[in-house]
Amino acid sequence: MSGSGGGGGGGGGIGKKDCSSLFIKTYLNSPKPSVLNTLKKGDVLQVELAGTGARRIVQASTKKGAVAGSITGADLADLIACINEGYDFVAIVESVSGGSCEVTVRPK
Repeated sequence: MSGSGGGGGGGGGIGKKDCSSLFIKTYLNSPKPSVLNTLKKGDVLQVELAGTGARRIVQASTKKGAVAGSITGADLADLIACINEGYDFVAIVESVSGGSCEVTVRPK
């Protein structure tokens, strides 16, 4: 008995997502308690790159510039690429509970 070797994967291009439709639901990483205490559902945080070289991070800040925490997740590389291409993103606060803050990152 011999089986077929299974089909090869088609060239179904796993490419970069469309920046204008990139939405990421995640929790802020390394949240700053003093900033979280001022946030509520619906607040809008600015999303920006920080750091240099290979140590770039994406952080979420209030309009006054206070860093609430950093953005991480499976789509982080896409988000960084989109920011580098000139797209602006915001993080909408979905919930704040204790020391955690859930946000939805979306185009501005």
